[in-house]
Amino acid sequence: MKQFYLIVFLFLLSVPTVFAADTTPPLLVMYLGADDSMVHHDKSFTFTIYARLWNRDDESDVTSCEVDWGEGVGWESITKGNEGQYSNVPHTYQTNGLKTVKYRCISEGGTTSGNVQHVDWDSIEILASQADTTPPLAVMWLAQVPDLSVHNDLSNSFIIYAKVWNRDDESDVTSCEIDWGEGVGWESITKGNEGQFSVVGHTYITIGLKRVDYRCISEGGVSGTGVQHQSWDSIEITEKAIVVKPKSQQESFHLSRIVPHQNCGTPGGMVSYSGVFDDANDAGIEEFHFMVSIPELGIKSTRNSFNLKDGSSARIFIELPENINAGEYYTRFDMSNDKFRRVMYRPLLITESC
Repeated sequence: MKQFYLIVFLFLLSVPTVFAADTTPPLLVMYLGADDSMVHHDKSFTFTIYARLWNRDDESDVTSCEVDWGEGVGWESITKGNEGQYSNVPHTYQTNGLKTVKYRCISEGGTTSGNVQHVDWDSIEILASQADTTPPLAVMWLAQVPDLSVHNDLSNSFIIYAKVWNRDDESDVTSCEIDWGEGVGWESITKGNEGQFSVVGHTYITIGLKRVDYRCISEGGVSGTGVQHQSWDSIEITEKAIVVKPKSQQESFHLSRIVPHQNCGTPGGMVSYSGVFDDANDAGIEEFHFMVSIPELGIKSTRNSFNLKDGSSARIFIELPENINAGEYYTRFDMSNDKFRRVMYRPLLITESC
């Protein structure tokens, strides 16, 4: 009998032992969060979520792991991580809504085709806006003085100042624009430093209610335009507004002096004068005419044209008749163009000899 048991025992030793794939439960764990703090969330207010992954296999090695982010592109490989340790894998979505994420690992002792042994999944709802999660912190208000602390509903000045502020906590503001409400549309303005106010001035030419719109574009803006931050304010310019009219050429033309080149004149002689002029208010005076006459004698010079941009002085001559009586006469100076006229008189002494 002892020989029989010995034979059976030796037979059992000679038969190879066969185990199942492995006997560990599916200790693959995955849950989703809105940040990397290892906290589980059902909802996210950002487009970037984090999958917390843990794989553990006590009897056979995990060879590879994959994740499907639920965007229709299928499985992608990820780092399998160290056995028995958690890891965070981030992913950024382009759209909001309910996201179902699947996770699987392959081990040496897997049971099915492909050796998939560990599978898990979780879902999270993204409630973020299409841009970024910061509120539209573009702020703008209007005033008639460049003081950041002042806001006006009415202005008695045509010069209006917009106080603007842009701030984006999650993505950079790339550019800002303003529409002054005059029908010319948006114009670019300096975006300013994040979290700081800046002042932008504008001069209107009409009274009435003015609505001003302000917007900034950020990297996280909505698709297409990228506009994330918008604000507006209005101010009414009243009839008390002071209209600053540009100076006319009549007001701007200034005669510094008329210089005679001799103190007197003789019958049949030549008299010359120089005029020194100035465009005092930069009204853009170009061509004007300079002429000298002595009305009592019925004589006048030719009318000469001068360009004030080419110089500030002009010289002109007048020839005296031979048959005039000695005495004091008044010389008339005419200076004009199609926008202004200036007339001046100076005395001229005529004698037989000077």
